Amino acid sequence: MELYKNPCIYSSFIFWINVFVGIYYQEYIYASLFVVLFITSILFHYSNNSNSDSNYFILDLFIVFSIFIYGGYRFVTKMRENKINIIMTIFIVVTFFITLYLFFYGYYTNSYCYDINKQVGNLYHSLLHTIGSLGHILIILL
Repeated sequence: MELYKNPCIYSSFIFWINVFVGIYYQEYIYASLFVVLFITSILFHYSNNSNSDSNYFILDLFIVFSIFIYGGYRFVTKMRENKINIIMTIFIVVTFFITLYLFFYGYYTNSYCYDINKQVGNLYHSLLHTIGSLGHILIILL
């Protein structure tokens, strides 16, 4: 029963918004990557997500990294093709740095996503899902 209390399981469903927006804007690679991210995220958070050596963790991290690379590629490509929408660009960059901060700074300081209190860490990780999802939706909309 404890597993269902993990908000990361529920916040993983946010990735379906990216799937639907990706399909609507004919960004099929983006949509596919977010389907896979949803699956790996659910598997990881539903399993023992305290074990960073698990195969689910490695697979989830690989997909996150793939989305990071593809998102960066699409961001740069769209910036070259279109007039720069400065407000959206600023929001995309801010969401990127917030996710890096929550994940990496949290890792090194045992705070945010890696808080010693697992409930607090899971709430921040859910926030990470939400902010990352928003950033990639904005890239699709550019």
